[in-house]
Amino acid sequence: MSSAAPRTPQAITSPTKTRVLCWITITQTPPEKLASRMRTLAPVINPQWQSTRRHGVSRGHPIQTFRANQTGTSSKTWADILDSPKPDEVFRYIFQNIQGLPVNSRAYKHQQIGAAFTTTEADMFGFAELNLNLKVLGASAQFYDRFQFLRRHHSVHAVNQHDTSTATILYGGAAQITMGPSSHRVLASGIDPSGLGRWVWTLLRGRNQTKLRIISGYRPNPDSSDRPGSVYSQHERYLTSIHDDRNPRRAFVKDLQASLK
Repeated sequence: MSSAAPRTPQAITSPTKTRVLCWITITQTPPEKLASRMRTLAPVINPQWQSTRRHGVSRGHPIQTFRANQTGTSSKTWADILDSPKPDEVFRYIFQNIQGLPVNSRAYKHQQIGAAFTTTEADMFGFAELNLNLKVLGASAQFYDRFQFLRRHHSVHAVNQHDTSTATILYGGAAQITMGPSSHRVLASGIDPSGLGRWVWTLLRGRNQTKLRIISGYRPNPDSSDRPGSVYSQHERYLTSIHDDRNPRRAFVKDLQASLK
């Protein structure tokens, strides 16, 4: 992780649809300044990438939908073009709302996520919305077992531990997978201490005792219909049970701020 001159992304021309990712350049910059070096998200060319955004339930599986209404946020492609091949001295972090993993732990979507690592040359992949109720799934369907086919990796995940639902699908959750040589630089990892599965983090060590903590999370949107299965309603229900009158979005920000101190 030695110093490297900033690189300007080169445009990639292709008729293929793109999806948004992000990358971070790690140099000898002091940790307190690393946040300012964060590059915003960049599209990557991959014909199969759209399929990783599909909901984790097969098309023929009848379920109720408990997704929050949109409140002005956007999931459109934005920011810079991704350099390919990846430049030297770059640590690349990508993030995506995958809109659910399949209940079947051997479903092809897991292979598609693995292929995204190869296509983007990512060192770490952050996920939002696992949409799995891992408490009611068997041992072979747990998160760690789903990605055992990935070589040399470290993973951390979090889901809502308080919800009493017995359904296999539980909206929300977050995860990170660190791949390749970067996985050997992992010092520690952790999750949202509230048990709501709002975020996960991984702490990496570089040269000259440089440390970097990367956080991936999911902040729920309000659900005007107040459906019990939405992520917002799950969090609101738990906060009410502990006599916390904050709304879930504010609670996310304040609790994350507190965890960074």
